[in-house]
Amino acid sequence: MAVNMTRGRRFAGRLELVLSALLALCVWVAVTALATRPAFKVLLDATPQAQFSVGAETTAIFAELVERRAEVRIDTFFQRLPQPQSEFESRLIAVQGRIQELARDLLVRYGELGGEHVKVTHYDVLSDVAASRARIAELGGLRADDALVVSVGKRHRALQLLDLAEIDAPVLQASPRPGAKPVMPSLQLFKGEEAISSAIRSLLTEGSPKVYFLAGYNEAELERPTADSYSELLHALSNEGFRIERWNLESELRIPEDAAVLALVEPQREMSPQAAAVLWRWLRGGGRLFVNFAWASVDGSGWNPSLEELGKLAGFAVGKDLVCHLVPDPANPNSPGVGGPESKVLVLPPNSPHPITRPLAERQRVPQMTLAREIEARPAGAEISFEPLLRTQRWAWLAPLDRRIQEPDTRAPNDERSYAARTVAAVVDVKPETGNRAGAVVLFGGVAFLNQVFAQSGDLALNVFNWLARRDELVTVRGNRFVAQRLELAPQQVERAASLALTWLPLGILFLALLVLLVRRRR
Repeated sequence: MAVNMTRGRRFAGRLELVLSALLALCVWVAVTALATRPAFKVLLDATPQAQFSVGAETTAIFAELVERRAEVRIDTFFQRLPQPQSEFESRLIAVQGRIQELARDLLVRYGELGGEHVKVTHYDVLSDVAASRARIAELGGLRADDALVVSVGKRHRALQLLDLAEIDAPVLQASPRPGAKPVMPSLQLFKGEEAISSAIRSLLTEGSPKVYFLAGYNEAELERPTADSYSELLHALSNEGFRIERWNLESELRIPEDAAVLALVEPQREMSPQAAAVLWRWLRGGGRLFVNFAWASVDGSGWNPSLEELGKLAGFAVGKDLVCHLVPDPANPNSPGVGGPESKVLVLPPNSPHPITRPLAERQRVPQMTLAREIEARPAGAEISFEPLLRTQRWAWLAPLDRRIQEPDTRAPNDERSYAARTVAAVVDVKPETGNRAGAVVLFGGVAFLNQVFAQSGDLALNVFNWLARRDELVTVRGNRFVAQRLELAPQQVERAASLALTWLPLGILFLALLVLLVRRRR
C-alpha cells in the first residue's frame, strides 16, 4: 500500500512538472502572438536624429482614426529603378532608392500605430501586373509618376516620390569646366511623415473646398515651375484636398456659388469699385478672401495697388513703401543692428494668439517675409474687426524709393523716430448681415509663399487656407517632429531575436523542466 502511494506521488509530481512546462509554453506562445499584433507593438528608435519615428500630431491622427473606426489604406507603386548610365544617374537613382526605403520603414510604423484600421500594400507593377492593374483601376487610374496612394473610403490622395522628400538635384552641365568636380544629387530631407499624415488628415475631413484664384489684375504667375511662381502652393493645396480654379471677377462681376475661398496673389492692378462692391457683399454673406500684396520697385506705374475701394469697405489700408528692419551686426552685438539689402528680409516671430499662427508659436517656427508693405486698420463700421497677424520687431522703418535707380534706400535712418513695430499681415473679421457665418479677409503685405521659400513657409500658407475654409482641425504644423520611439535592428539581429524567442527560449523552458524532474527522481 505504501509502495502504491509512493508511486502515485511520483506520478503526480511528474505530471505536475509536465503540466507546468506545457502551461509555461502556452503562456509564452500567447505572449509572443500578442506581441506580434500591431496594436501591442512598442518600438524604440535609436537611429541618428530618430529619423524613422513619428511626431505627436501623427500619433493624434491615428488615435482619432481608431476612435472613429475609420479605415485607411496605403498602397505603394514604387517603380523599379533602372540601371544607371553615368555617375550622376547612379547617385540620383541611389537617392530615389533611399526615399523608397525610408517610406517603407515609415509605413511599418503607420501600420503599428493604426493596427487593424490601417492596411499597407506594396505593389510591384512589374511582377504583380494583375494585382497592380486591378488596384489602379479601383482608384480610377493613376499618373505614371504616382508612387503612393492614401485612401479613406472612396476618397484617395496620390503622392509622387518627390512629395516625400527634398532632393538637391543640380542640373548636369553638358560641358563642365576642366578639372571642376561635378555636383551630385543628394537627399536633403525626408518628409514622408508630413506628406502622408497630411493626406490622411485631409481625407478624414469631409469635403473638398474650392479655391478660386482671381485673374485679371496682372497677378503673379501661379503654375509655372520656377522659383518666382506659386506652383508649389497650388500643389500643396491640392494635396490638402482643395480644388483649384481661376476666376475673373472684373469681367464676371459675380462670385461662384461653390467658392469656399477667393485668393488674389501679388496684384499689380487696382480693383474696380464695382468688383469691390461685389466682394464686400460676398464677405458680408460669410465669404472668405486671401490677398497677398508685394512691393514693386516701379514708381508711378500702378504696380503697388492697395485695393483702395475694398479697403474702405473692409477697414484696412496698405502702404506704398517697403518695410525694412535692422539686421543684427556681429561686429557690434550691443547695437540694434544695421541696414542694407538684407534688411528687406523680415523675421516675424508669431506672437499673435490667432489660430493661424498659434501652432507656429508653439513649435517655435519663425516665418519670414520680403518685399513687404505695411497694413493698417482704417476707420470702419461696427461690422469690422481688425487683428494684426504678423508684426515686425520695433526696429522696422519704411524705406523711401530712390528714383534714380528705382530701388529702395535700405540705409538705416539716423532718426530713431523712424523706427516702429509694423504690421505686415492681418485678419479682418466681417460680421454677417444674417446668420452666423462670419466673413474674413486675410492680408499679407509681402512675399512669403513663393516656390523658392515655400519649404520654410508651407505650414503657414496651408494654415491660412484651411482656416479660411473653416477646416480648423487641419490648422497645424507639419514636418519632421520626431520622437525617439523605435529601435532599428539589422536583419541578422532580427533573425537572432526571432530564433531566441521562438526556438531557444521554449527549449530552455523544457530543459529546465526536465532538469527539475531528474533532480526530484533522484530524491
